[in-house]
Amino acid sequence: MAIVVRPPGEILLVRRAESPADPWSGDVALPGGRREEIDSSLIGTARRETLEETGLDLRRAAPLGELEPVAPVSKHLPALSVTPFAFEVGAGAAAHPASREIASVHWVSASALADPIARSFHEVRPGQRRRRPSLSPATVLKYPCYRVDGLVIWGLTYRILKGFIEGWRPTGR
Repeated sequence: MAIVVRPPGEILLVRRAESPADPWSGDVALPGGRREEIDSSLIGTARRETLEETGLDLRRAAPLGELEPVAPVSKHLPALSVTPFAFEVGAGAAAHPASREIASVHWVSASALADPIARSFHEVRPGQRRRRPSLSPATVLKYPCYRVDGLVIWGLTYRILKGFIEGWRPTGR
Protein backbone atom coordinates (compact mmCIF):
# COMPACT_ATOMS: atom_id res chain seq x y z
CA MET A 1 0.00 0.00 0.00
CA ALA A 2 1.25 3.51 -0.79
CA ILE A 3 0.81 6.73 1.12
CA VAL A 4 1.60 9.29 -1.56
CA VAL A 5 2.16 12.86 -0.35
CA ARG A 6 2.55 15.94 -2.53
CA PRO A 7 3.22 19.52 -1.44
CA PRO A 8 1.68 21.33 0.33
CA GLY A 9 0.76 18.19 2.31
CA GLU A 10 -1.90 16.39 0.29
CA ILE A 11 -2.40 12.63 0.42
CA LEU A 12 -3.59 10.54 -2.52
CA LEU A 13 -6.70 8.42 -1.93
CA VAL A 14 -8.75 6.27 -4.27
CA ARG A 15 -12.40 5.26 -4.19
CA ARG A 16 -12.71 1.62 -5.11
CA ALA A 17 -15.21 0.73 -7.82
CA GLU A 18 -18.42 -1.04 -6.85
CA SER A 19 -18.04 -4.80 -7.22
CA PRO A 20 -19.98 -7.60 -5.52
CA ALA A 21 -16.78 -9.69 -5.36
CA ASP A 22 -14.81 -7.00 -3.48
CA PRO A 23 -15.24 -6.79 0.32
CA TRP A 24 -13.94 -3.20 0.14
CA SER A 25 -16.21 -2.25 -2.76
CA GLY A 26 -16.88 1.49 -2.93
CA ASP A 27 -14.61 2.30 0.02
CA VAL A 28 -12.02 5.06 0.08
CA ALA A 29 -8.54 3.55 0.27
CA LEU A 30 -4.86 4.09 -0.32
CA PRO A 31 -3.48 2.78 -3.62
CA GLY A 32 -2.14 -0.72 -3.27
CA GLY A 33 -2.71 -4.38 -3.70
CA ARG A 34 -1.37 -7.89 -3.63
CA ARG A 35 2.28 -8.76 -4.17
CA GLU A 36 2.91 -10.59 -7.42
CA GLU A 37 5.81 -12.71 -8.62
CA ILE A 38 7.13 -9.82 -10.73
CA ASP A 39 7.58 -7.68 -7.58
CA SER A 40 11.10 -7.83 -6.18
CA SER A 41 9.96 -6.33 -2.85
CA LEU A 42 6.93 -4.98 -1.01
CA ILE A 43 7.96 -1.41 -1.85
CA GLY A 44 8.02 -2.54 -5.48
CA THR A 45 4.46 -3.82 -5.06
CA ALA A 46 3.37 -0.42 -3.69
CA ARG A 47 4.97 1.36 -6.65
CA ARG A 48 3.49 -1.04 -9.25
CA GLU A 49 -0.01 -0.99 -7.76
CA THR A 50 -0.02 2.81 -7.53
CA LEU A 51 0.94 3.05 -11.21
CA GLU A 52 -1.68 0.46 -12.23
CA GLU A 53 -4.47 2.08 -10.21
CA THR A 54 -3.72 5.80 -10.57
CA GLY A 55 -1.24 6.22 -13.43
CA LEU A 56 1.20 7.84 -10.98
CA ASP A 57 4.76 6.51 -11.38
CA LEU A 58 6.59 6.39 -8.04
CA ARG A 59 9.98 5.19 -9.33
CA ARG A 60 11.45 8.70 -8.88
CA ALA A 61 9.39 9.61 -5.82
CA ALA A 62 11.26 10.26 -2.58
CA PRO A 63 10.65 7.39 -0.16
CA LEU A 64 9.59 8.71 3.25
CA GLY A 65 9.67 5.33 4.94
CA GLU A 66 7.99 2.04 5.71
CA LEU A 67 5.19 1.86 8.27
CA GLU A 68 4.40 -1.04 10.56
CA PRO A 69 2.34 -3.82 8.94
CA VAL A 70 -1.40 -3.61 9.60
CA ALA A 71 -4.13 -6.26 9.31
CA PRO A 72 -7.92 -6.00 9.15
CA VAL A 73 -9.54 -6.38 12.57
CA SER A 74 -12.71 -8.10 11.33
CA LYS A 75 -12.66 -11.88 11.07
CA HIS A 76 -15.19 -11.47 8.23
CA LEU A 77 -12.55 -9.97 5.94
CA PRO A 78 -9.73 -11.85 4.22
CA ALA A 79 -6.76 -12.61 6.46
CA LEU A 80 -3.93 -10.44 5.19
CA SER A 81 -1.18 -8.12 6.29
CA VAL A 82 -0.55 -4.74 4.67
CA THR A 83 2.80 -2.96 4.79
CA PRO A 84 2.34 0.72 3.89
CA PHE A 85 5.16 2.70 2.29
CA ALA A 86 5.16 6.50 2.20
CA PHE A 87 6.41 8.50 -0.79
CA GLU A 88 6.71 12.19 -1.57
CA VAL A 89 6.06 13.35 -5.12
CA GLY A 90 6.36 16.80 -6.68
CA ALA A 91 3.72 19.50 -6.35
CA GLY A 92 2.54 18.94 -9.92
CA ALA A 93 2.00 15.19 -9.53
CA ALA A 94 -1.30 14.09 -11.03
CA ALA A 95 -3.28 10.91 -10.72
CA HIS A 96 -6.36 9.50 -12.42
CA PRO A 97 -8.36 6.26 -12.32
CA ALA A 98 -6.17 3.96 -14.43
CA SER A 99 -7.89 0.67 -13.60
CA ARG A 100 -11.47 -0.56 -13.61
CA GLU A 101 -10.94 -1.27 -9.89
CA ILE A 102 -10.79 2.49 -9.19
CA ALA A 103 -13.85 4.76 -9.47
CA SER A 104 -12.10 8.04 -8.57
CA VAL A 105 -8.92 9.57 -7.13
CA HIS A 106 -8.69 12.35 -4.55
CA TRP A 107 -5.94 14.50 -3.07
CA VAL A 108 -6.87 15.21 0.56
CA SER A 109 -5.16 17.70 2.84
CA ALA A 110 -3.20 16.04 5.66
CA SER A 111 -3.98 19.05 7.86
CA ALA A 112 -7.72 18.52 7.21
CA LEU A 113 -7.33 14.90 8.33
CA ALA A 114 -5.42 16.01 11.43
CA ASP A 115 -8.15 18.51 12.37
CA PRO A 116 -10.28 17.05 15.21
CA ILE A 117 -13.41 18.18 13.36
CA ALA A 118 -12.67 15.50 10.71
CA ARG A 119 -13.00 12.69 13.27
CA SER A 120 -16.35 10.95 13.28
CA PHE A 121 -17.95 7.50 13.23
CA HIS A 122 -19.09 5.41 10.28
CA GLU A 123 -22.13 3.20 10.83
CA VAL A 124 -22.37 -0.22 9.24
CA ARG A 125 -25.36 -2.54 9.41
CA PRO A 126 -24.85 -6.33 9.37
CA GLY A 127 -25.12 -7.80 5.91
CA GLN A 128 -24.42 -4.38 4.37
CA ARG A 129 -21.88 -5.07 1.63
CA ARG A 130 -21.20 -8.57 3.03
CA ARG A 131 -19.87 -7.33 6.37
CA ARG A 132 -20.77 -9.27 9.51
CA PRO A 133 -23.84 -11.04 8.07
CA SER A 134 -24.21 -13.18 11.24
CA LEU A 135 -25.34 -10.23 13.41
CA SER A 136 -28.94 -9.10 13.86
CA PRO A 137 -30.15 -6.67 11.16
CA ALA A 138 -31.09 -4.24 13.96
CA THR A 139 -27.44 -4.01 15.07
CA VAL A 140 -25.51 -0.92 14.05
CA LEU A 141 -21.73 -1.09 14.28
CA LYS A 142 -19.79 2.16 14.64
CA TYR A 143 -16.24 2.55 13.43
CA PRO A 144 -13.97 5.59 13.81
CA CYS A 145 -13.47 7.49 10.58
CA TYR A 146 -12.37 10.72 8.95
CA ARG A 147 -14.95 12.80 7.08
CA VAL A 148 -13.14 15.13 4.69
CA ASP A 149 -14.20 16.60 1.33
CA GLY A 150 -17.29 14.42 1.20
CA LEU A 151 -15.25 11.24 1.74
CA VAL A 152 -15.64 8.74 4.57
CA ILE A 153 -12.29 7.15 5.37
CA TRP A 154 -12.61 4.24 7.76
CA GLY A 155 -11.34 0.74 8.55
CA LEU A 156 -7.82 -0.24 7.61
CA THR A 157 -7.25 3.00 5.65
CA TYR A 158 -8.29 5.08 8.68
CA ARG A 159 -5.92 3.15 10.95
CA ILE A 160 -2.99 3.52 8.54
CA LEU A 161 -3.61 7.24 7.95
CA LYS A 162 -4.14 7.97 11.65
CA GLY A 163 -0.72 6.49 12.49
CA PHE A 164 0.92 8.30 9.59
CA ILE A 165 -0.71 11.68 10.30
CA GLU A 166 0.20 11.52 13.99
CA GLY A 167 3.86 10.80 13.23
CA TRP A 168 4.53 12.64 9.97
CA ARG A 169 5.33 16.30 9.47
CA PRO A 170 5.31 17.99 6.03
CA THR A 171 8.67 19.24 4.78
CA GLY A 172 7.21 22.62 3.78
CA ARG A 173 8.38 22.44 0.15
